[in-house]
Amino acid sequence: MTQQEYQRRRQALLAQMQARQRRADLCRAGGDAQRRQ
Repeated sequence: MTQQEYQRRRQALLAQMQARQRRADLCRAGGDAQRRQ
C-alpha cells in the first residue's frame, strides 16, 4: 500500500467517524427535544 492510498483510506475513515458522531449528536438532540415537550 502506497503512502497516498494510506492517506486516502485514513481520510475516508475519519470522515465516516465524524459523520457517525454527528448523527449520534443529532439523535441525542432530537431525543432531548421530544422529552422536553
